[in-house]
Amino acid sequence: MNLDPGAEHIPYTSDFGIDHFFTTRKIMIEEKLVPNAVMIEASNRIVRERKLVIDKIFSLNAETTIIDTG
Repeated sequence: MNLDPGAEHIPYTSDFGIDHFFTTRKIMIEEKLVPNAVMIEASNRIVRERKLVIDKIFSLNAETTIIDTG
């Protein structure tokens, strides 16, 4: 799982990526925020979507889950 909204290129294939919903680049453009404010907004969005993220983790039924947060 990739939960790093700032990762533009990841060297692996993940079963779930927060970038399917938003990226820091998209937030920066949409909200006209500076880099530090974008990271705060991205973190807030992950928190707001935590149920979706948690449900996705459990739906994978994986023996091991690696969560990349950046």
